[in-house]
Parts: sequence; C-alpha cells; structure tokens
Amino acid sequence: MRKSTGNFPRYMWLKVSLKILILSWGVLFACLPSKKVVLPPPPTPLKAPAPSREVKEEGQMVFQKARKAYEEGRVEEALLYYKSLEKDPGAKKEALSLIASLKVEELKKVSERFKGHPFGVYATLMLSKKLMAQQRWEEVKTLLKVVRAEAQKNGFDEVWESLWEEFLKESGRRLRVSLILPFSEKEIEKREAFLRGCFLGAGIFGPERASYRVTFLVGDKAAEYVIDPIACKRSLEQKQIKGLIETAIKEGIKEVGILYPSSSSGERDMVFLKKVLFESGLNVSFTRSYPPETADFSAVLREIKQFPQALWVMEGDKVCLIASHLAFLGKAGIRILAIEVDDPKGILSSCGRYLEGALLGCSFYKESSRQEVRAFREDYKKTYAQDPDLWAFLGYRNVYAILEDDEKLDSPFILKIQGGRLREIL
Repeated sequence: MRKSTGNFPRYMWLKVSLKILILSWGVLFACLPSKKVVLPPPPTPLKAPAPSREVKEEGQMVFQKARKAYEEGRVEEALLYYKSLEKDPGAKKEALSLIASLKVEELKKVSERFKGHPFGVYATLMLSKKLMAQQRWEEVKTLLKVVRAEAQKNGFDEVWESLWEEFLKESGRRLRVSLILPFSEKEIEKREAFLRGCFLGAGIFGPERASYRVTFLVGDKAAEYVIDPIACKRSLEQKQIKGLIETAIKEGIKEVGILYPSSSSGERDMVFLKKVLFESGLNVSFTRSYPPETADFSAVLREIKQFPQALWVMEGDKVCLIASHLAFLGKAGIRILAIEVDDPKGILSSCGRYLEGALLGCSFYKESSRQEVRAFREDYKKTYAQDPDLWAFLGYRNVYAILEDDEKLDSPFILKIQGGRLREIL
C-alpha cells in the first residue's frame, strides 16, 4: 500500500508540481524580448565600367579624322565619322555646328545623303534658312512643310517653329481676312460651323495647312480678302447648274421642263436657268410655278399635258414630293434634275425607289470620294469631334483657296441615283 497525504496520493502531487514548474518557465521565456533579425544589406549595384584608355583614345582618333575630313572638304565623310559617335553629345553638337556652316549646294547633298537621320533633317532646316536669306520663298515653304514631321520626330521642333515664324515675317505672308457673318440669332449653329471651317483652313486649329499667318476680322473692308458665305453659296449653286447641265447632255437628255416657286427670287432664278439651258443647247418645253408652301403637287403635275424627258426642280427639298406624285400619276420614268439638295442620303432612303436616274447637285457632299474632301472631313472630325456641314465646308473652302491658291474644292458635287445607290460623277 502506498502512503497517501490526506485524500490525494503523493505521486499526484509530484505530477502537478512538475506541470506548474514547466508553465512558469514558459511564461518567463515568453516575456523576454525577442532577438531582432538583421537582414544583410542589399548588394551594391554594379556600375558600368569606365571607358578604357584604349576606347577613349579611339574616340579621339575618330574626332580627329572627322575634323580633318571636314577641313579637306570631304563633308559627307566627316559626318559619317560623327555618325559613328552619335551617342556622344559632344560629337552630335559638333556635327550640327558643322552642318550649319555649310553652303546651299553642300546642304542639299547632306540632306539627301542622310535623309531621315537627324543630320539630314537638320541639313534641310539649315537649307531653308539659307534659301530664306536669298528670298526664295516658294522653295522655303516647300522645304519646311515637307520636313515638319521629321523635325518633330528628331527633336528639332523648336528650330522648325522659329524658322516658320521667320519665314512668315520675312516673306510678308501675314494676311487679314474679313468675315461677313449674315446670320441671325436663330442661326448661331451655322455661324459657329462657318467659323470652325475658317479656323481649320487657316491652320489655327487642326493640322498646319496655311502658308500665311491669318488674322480674321469681322466686317473690316480694309482687309486683303473678304469672305461672304452667302455669296459663296450662290457661286456654288451656279457651278452646280453648269455641272448638272453638262451631265444631263452626256446622259442624252435633250428636253426639260422647269418647276419653280412663285416668288420673286424663284422667278429670277427660273429666268436665269432658262437662259443657261438655251445657251447649252437644251430645249425647255415648259415652265410651271407653284406656291412656295406647296406639299401636294398632283394638281400642278396634272396641268402638264406632255412631259419632257426630265423635270428640273428648282427647290431641292421638294424632290421627294414631286417624284412620289409623278409615280402616282404613272410618270415614274420622268427623270428628275435638281440642285441644292442638302441631304442626298436622306432623299435616297426616303424616296429613292421613285428617283432612278435622277441627277442631283449639292454644294457639299461629305461622303465624296475626292481626296481633298476626305482629308477635310477627317481633319474636321479629328479637330472638332463632329462631322462638318455645308457651312463649315464653305468657311474651309474659301480660306483654303486664298492661302493655297488652289481651286480643287470649287468643283460642284453631282450625284446620280442608279440601282438604288448614290453614284458620284467625277
């Protein structure tokens, strides 16, 4: 029998005492401060080894060869030596200084020999400067326009800007253009579109196109040029008439009838058109007027006893109404001729099935395939984030014609509806 202490066996007391001792030591060690782990320092970054003495001496030898070649008149050879050291800022600076000292013929050779390279671009810029001193303005303008993108790409944009400003100043290419703005308060959108077109044409916004620095004035008769959008629109209408007549003759049309609004302006336009048609060899079988607010043309058309090959509609926005009534009367084969059609695509979608063979003229056709029109539309949309309209085109067209002395945008837009589609007649 084991001895007991009271009711608790002795070995149990020993077991409990041992557990208490272990717990005490654990608490003691837990309270001690932990040892901080010290990370090793990051490795020191490796430095590129300094050029060896041999490398430095080789570079100096190339410098000496370049300078000697230049002194002996072997310019292109000298620049090739400098080109091999182009990572050296000092070499590039010395090469550009050399280029700036060259004569016109030497600059032309360097510009061609190093085309696309910074040396060639800088040579072109210096060539324009030399030609400017000789007042060879057209050559300077061409050079600066051609090299602009390369100058920006190669870090010479400030040099280009300085030369361009000098060119405009020295050549006297600063123009004042007066704008007539005959728009009412309800026509603010037309006025703003017209101004946007003018600013784009002058290069104030969008890509640099102008050969002059333009200052726009409003209503100043002392300016070198005056732009009146209404007068421009009328001029385009007359060109549309001429283009439409020429196309009609090519299409085999020999006889037309004229439908016009019964207003003073409508009467005047009809007399003018009748005269032009007669002078062009086309026969006018009749003229019929209608009230300007007419929407139902059945009565007007029923008065016509014998229809000619084609009807000339003086108001472009009446084309669909007249074409649909002709179809209703069983005269769908009569061809329609019309100018000042503002929305050819809208007319095609609304009543194109009644207009097969129709010839339409418009002052601006934004879907035109002409390169200059596509360029205008792309630049306008990129600059203003919207498509241009007629008034924007009128502003751009007139400024462009003044500055570039170019009449590419003066040609009228003549369209033919054929096979349910619009076909531009170029």
